[in-house]
Formats: sequence, structure tokens, C-alpha cells
Amino acid sequence: QGDGADAVLSRSEDAINSGDLDIALAELDTLPESARAALVDWQASARARLAAHVAVDQLAQSLHAK
Repeated sequence: QGDGADAVLSRSEDAINSGDLDIALAELDTLPESARAALVDWQASARARLAAHVAVDQLAQSLHAK
């Protein structure tokens, strides 16, 4: 609970462990910019992974629709 960095990081870690990168990224976005700066590379990788999952899901749906 709370808005402190420890609480935010804990919630983000829980979301990651649950496989929910969207929630993890949303939590990290609430950190102050100085704290987010340390996570820029990780966040970029996580967003790329989410985009890849979306693309795979869309491809699978289009293949099943035919």
C-alpha cells in the first residue's frame, strides 16, 4: 500500500510475477521521473514485449477468422 517508491516497486514486481506487464508498467509510471530514469531500458523492453504479444494475438485472430 502507499505511494512510496518501495510500495510502487512491490506492486510492479507482483504484477510482473503474475504475468501482467501492463499493470507493472502503469505502476512504474507513477514513480517520480528521477526514479523512472533508472528503469528506462527495462520499460522499453517490456513495452516491446507487449507490442509483440499484441501482434501475435492479432495474427492468430486473423488466421482463425479465415
